[in-house]
Amino acid sequence: LADDDSAIYAFTGGFALGKSSAYGIAVGMNVLANSVDATIQNSTLHTSDSVSVDAEESATIISVAVGGAGSSEKSAIAGSAAINVISNTAEARVIGGSHIQAGSAVTIKAVDSALLVSVSGGLGISKSSTGVGVSISYNRVSNGIAAVIDDSTVTAATGSVSLLASSTPLLVGIGAAGGGSKSTAG
Repeated sequence: LADDDSAIYAFTGGFALGKSSAYGIAVGMNVLANSVDATIQNSTLHTSDSVSVDAEESATIISVAVGGAGSSEKSAIAGSAAINVISNTAEARVIGGSHIQAGSAVTIKAVDSALLVSVSGGLGISKSSTGVGVSISYNRVSNGIAAVIDDSTVTAATGSVSLLASSTPLLVGIGAAGGGSKSTAG
């Protein structure tokens, strides 16, 4: 079994209040790029029991980026940018002339269940001038998953030989921005 449970939990914030102009900016960047590899290579394995070659990737990024600004006389500008990337590989392999003879089931499994949740927002409020809010978010999950039997012999006396590559990532992205002013457009 090769298993990765890497996680990033991040909060970035930029806040400003002022009588004159106020600027609040927040930028967050989070990247997970791991390799998980469970391999039987150039080996001979005889057992009366089961055999499992299992690679599991369950990376998590939870990211919050918030910018806020308030001004009573001049411009209030607030913004946030969130950049989040999960780019992992998970491979379960029997390769290189290996010979496996098991008494029961043989399972070769690579599973990806990545989770990326990103929230970004900006709110700028000015009493007498311009209020501007900006929110930018870029999120990507691009994982490589493989379960392989190559140039090898795999037999199960009383069970099955199971080969599974499964990827079920979840990406949730929320972005919001707002601006307001009592006297001019926001």
